[in-house]
Amino acid sequence: MNTPSMRSRLSIWRAGGVVLVLLALLLVVVAWRVEADPGDDDATFVPISPCRLFDTRNTADVPFGPDVWRSFLAHGTNGNCVIPTTAVGLSMNVTAVDPTMPTFLTVYPDDEPLPLASSLNPVPGEPPTPNAVSTALSPGGRFRIYNLQGVVHVIVDINGYYVQTSLRELHQRVAALEAADPAGLSDPERVEGSIQSVPPGGAFNDFVQLCPQGKIAINGGIVNTDSSGFTNDFDPLVVGTSEPDSTLIAWNVTVFNDTSDTQYYRKWVLCAAE
Repeated sequence: MNTPSMRSRLSIWRAGGVVLVLLALLLVVVAWRVEADPGDDDATFVPISPCRLFDTRNTADVPFGPDVWRSFLAHGTNGNCVIPTTAVGLSMNVTAVDPTMPTFLTVYPDDEPLPLASSLNPVPGEPPTPNAVSTALSPGGRFRIYNLQGVVHVIVDINGYYVQTSLRELHQRVAALEAADPAGLSDPERVEGSIQSVPPGGAFNDFVQLCPQGKIAINGGIVNTDSSGFTNDFDPLVVGTSEPDSTLIAWNVTVFNDTSDTQYYRKWVLCAAE
């Protein structure tokens, strides 16, 4: 029999249940915010035109044998890829071809032990097995691939890399600027450098100071133009990585031309009063 007293107790229990659910959600949100707090391990993804790092089907290489790992260098020019030494991780498509036994491949950093995980699970008789794989790199810019059993060919294509960017460092820099100029950046001015042509496989490096006297560079990057300097403002313009120098004057920038055509680049900086 559902008496008024029972209904009251049920209402209290329901209310208590709602409070517990809300409390659990609050704890999850707080834990997520702590986990997501910016730190020194933050990384920024830099997409590139896909390039082939290696293909063991080439006559100069051999397939992976059973229960072996190999170490591969990513930094610098390897295969058809040019990866800067600032890269701390890779985004790749890894493909397994013609396995002789059911196996798995594991991709992992060169300076870490083999993890209990698989990146690909190829099986004999099936079409080539591709998979999107991301891995951190060792300080020397290397990673490993392990094959469990049988013999299998492996193809690795890189479509981007990660560079270390500390959001905490950026926050501290912005806070210092805001403290020096609480009302906002004084007289911000965008200044562009001269157009430079970069042949295939070459690099664009511009360390020229563009800001006028009395101003510092607070941001910067590179735009990809044509030979006349035309830029489509509706397309993404930043194609390289940029890092401030120690004095925040030049805002040094570097970009690699990994295409098969000559590219034209121009540096830009955003200048503000010191």
